[in-house]
Amino acid sequence: LGLDCVSFDAYDKHEDLLVDSFFQQALRDIKAGVFAYVHFGLPCSTWSVMSRMNRGTRTKEAPRGDGTNEKETVANTLLDRVLVLVRAAQEAGTLWTIENPGTSYLWHDSELNKLFDYGEVILVEFDQCAFALRALGNKELYVKNTTRILGIFDRLNTLARRCARDHVHEVCLG
Repeated sequence: LGLDCVSFDAYDKHEDLLVDSFFQQALRDIKAGVFAYVHFGLPCSTWSVMSRMNRGTRTKEAPRGDGTNEKETVANTLLDRVLVLVRAAQEAGTLWTIENPGTSYLWHDSELNKLFDYGEVILVEFDQCAFALRALGNKELYVKNTTRILGIFDRLNTLARRCARDHVHEVCLG
């Protein structure tokens, strides 16, 4: 879609998939074939293994949590909407991808994993330091930030790169 509801720390409800009117418009546009490619980078804050330190309830066995954490419930709703849009993109012949950290509980979600039923779906994992991601304030330090992207995009496998282990990493949290 090429939109982001949070840009430069300013929230724009007109580009938020959790706002019904925007979600419905995005769904109509995808079904109509308006886009050649859609990418979904879901916010990783509640899907992260770090969220367990902040009263998160997600686990590999229960990636959607136990239903008691409001932020997780909102993130689950966002995932459900992304899955509706991805299915619409698939039906429209539109290329699509979903991105999250490699350790995210998102990758253990049974509904998301049903996307593999499409057959041509690719899951690629890469370390961002292999693409020269560096820490802010110290260009000598790299950020590993292992990332996964799932999707239907014929060149997705070209992203598969691992850390060469020839540099120093900055720990990046938050």
